[in-house]
Amino acid sequence: GRIDQPIARSKKDRKKMAIDPEGRPSITDWTVLARGRNVTLLDVHILTGRTHQIRVHMKSIGHPVCGDPIYGSGRDAKVPRLMLHAYTLSFTHPRTGERMTFTAPLPEEFVQGLRGNGDVTSCDNTISIMRMRQNGKARTDGTDEFRKSTTG
Repeated sequence: GRIDQPIARSKKDRKKMAIDPEGRPSITDWTVLARGRNVTLLDVHILTGRTHQIRVHMKSIGHPVCGDPIYGSGRDAKVPRLMLHAYTLSFTHPRTGERMTFTAPLPEEFVQGLRGNGDVTSCDNTISIMRMRQNGKARTDGTDEFRKSTTG
């Protein structure tokens, strides 16, 4: 899916960001990787880089990120922390022009949060897919990307 909604500082709570027609353009693409009983694992690609963009956009469609103390619904699945993890970061180095891609394995607490709130088989398959992606399946289209895994 795609969320194309402008984001600005909240007029009600200056510590938060919010969807606002007068805000800055913000685009988030997302794909479902696995569905559990209480959570859904997503692959999220932000095309813009706004403060709290993923958290605000996911809340705006009624699916806040699990464990989010600021934008969450308070009815979250039981998770140990904010269930947001950057597993791939790619950019073109500003001096050398070299394309650089970095990956970070899923933290164990993230994996346990998935297993504790979903279908173990589905989560295990998805975790395997994500680990395969970390071993060389980065985008090669030349666009900068910042991808996160999120559950919500």
